[in-house]
Amino acid sequence: MPSIVKVRWKKEELWRAELLLAGESGFGTKSLEPGSKINFEVTNKRRCTGYSSDIGERKPCPEYRKIDSGSKCFSCRQNDIYTNYVRGTGGLDTDKNFSVYLVQSGNAVKVGVTRSEKLERRWVEQGADFGCEIFSDLTSEKALKKEKTVSENKNIKQRIRKEKKLEKPSENKLEEIINNEGYETSVINLRDKTVYGKVSGHNLSRKGRISGKIKSVKGQIVSTKRVSMAMTQGKVVRKPVQQGLDGF
Repeated sequence: MPSIVKVRWKKEELWRAELLLAGESGFGTKSLEPGSKINFEVTNKRRCTGYSSDIGERKPCPEYRKIDSGSKCFSCRQNDIYTNYVRGTGGLDTDKNFSVYLVQSGNAVKVGVTRSEKLERRWVEQGADFGCEIFSDLTSEKALKKEKTVSENKNIKQRIRKEKKLEKPSENKLEEIINNEGYETSVINLRDKTVYGKVSGHNLSRKGRISGKIKSVKGQIVSTKRVSMAMTQGKVVRKPVQQGLDGF
């Protein structure tokens, strides 16, 4: 049974998503095109999803190990080039090509850091409705320090729970924050950047069956008409144990 690596986004004219999966024989993908059918169960079992050996390159876990939490076994976590970067102890180039950004997902606003050329991709991966760049041309170390300072604002978070991303967003919340803080930047409407319609009217599920035609994908959340399911890294997926009548 494969485990979820992530919802991976690719841009043609607009952004489209596919589900990247890890297994004993390596990686595979599943289409998440609007209107395509899906039918699987997200379990609480976990398997290692491998590691990033270089920027844009991923290696599978040699033993596809069972894990109790997270998405990587100890060995793959140690081999991952992003491990030290997340800790703030290096691990990636520190050239001046990092940006600090704000995004609004639902009605929550967060600050983040990414390479400048990956801004829009990062926003779409996070399921943002609106985004803006507030600092650019920074080393990774300076960008992380700026991020920490910006997050001291009580209206700006460093993380947004997936449940919050299903809320209907206020059109001007991010605009109000950048005006209040004096940031000279423009807000980008990301809802026009993907092939998917809005996600609404669902509570978020983190395990269980998801079946039917895909209505929307938002960041790492896949929605049909019946359910919105978080595609959590490391969780094992399988064919549904109990098929409903619509599965026959």
